[in-house]
Amino acid sequence: MNTPVIQLNFYRNDVTTMTRYMGSGSITHPVTAAQIASVMDKTRRRITSGWLPANVLNWSIEPDNCVRCVGHFPATIRTVQVENERRRQIPLPPTVIVGHGNRWRIYAIGADVPIAPATQLFHCPAPNVSEHDGTICRGNTPFPLAAPETVTAAYQAFWDSQFNHHWANGKCASYPNNVLHLWRTLDGDDLFPDDELLSCGTLNDIIK
Repeated sequence: MNTPVIQLNFYRNDVTTMTRYMGSGSITHPVTAAQIASVMDKTRRRITSGWLPANVLNWSIEPDNCVRCVGHFPATIRTVQVENERRRQIPLPPTVIVGHGNRWRIYAIGADVPIAPATQLFHCPAPNVSEHDGTICRGNTPFPLAAPETVTAAYQAFWDSQFNHHWANGKCASYPNNVLHLWRTLDGDDLFPDDELLSCGTLNDIIK
């Protein structure tokens, strides 16, 4: 059984003591906050992210001990599947995907826009995404837990899933009630029209 080497004791009268266990005996004495901080400082270890995937913009460990990470993907053309409709090939704008634990959010950015904290974000022009905060409705699609190495898998899982009419409103200028109408008009096109994007904040808003 593991036994403690050092034990801190905190009392309601603001007194703190440290007990050191040595062999079969122990020594207890009062300590100050500065002394505790000094000991903790000496035991700190270097923390490094290691080599991150090229498309990961930011990652952190949040107060709930979940990893949060932000990934970026360039404009592309993808085949998408909507429930009870044929497959379509549509152009997509550059996107930013944000994971926190098992929750993922997705946004769009303008074409050829440099990535910076003040970069403008737009609603992702896709259904199954909340117009309020960009949260992806996962449905039956399995998504990985957020981590730098799972950003691409989450992005692929979203676009490979079968879409429906849920949360299809508020995603584009021409068809504010249902972005799937825009998808039908874009079928076979090469570039996503930036003037269809609807603003929803900045990159800094989601990485504060």
